[in-house]
Amino acid sequence: MPCISGCDVARRLRESGTQVPLIALTGWGQATDREQALAAGFNRHLLKPVAIPLLLDLLSSRPSSAARPVERPG
Repeated sequence: MPCISGCDVARRLRESGTQVPLIALTGWGQATDREQALAAGFNRHLLKPVAIPLLLDLLSSRPSSAARPVERPG
């Protein structure tokens, strides 16, 4: 995103008290990238290309189930 990163957006949302589930969908897949996303306030960290069934499941699930971080299998 120009001018601001997704992590910055997540951090600002969390600092403002927003508690909606946040899913990072990224091409950055190192352990440090995942840790940075979760520390910024994302509930999940998914790698591109995303498994559509997984994404649909996350989007349709209760907010509490979005709290577990996952990576793309394989």
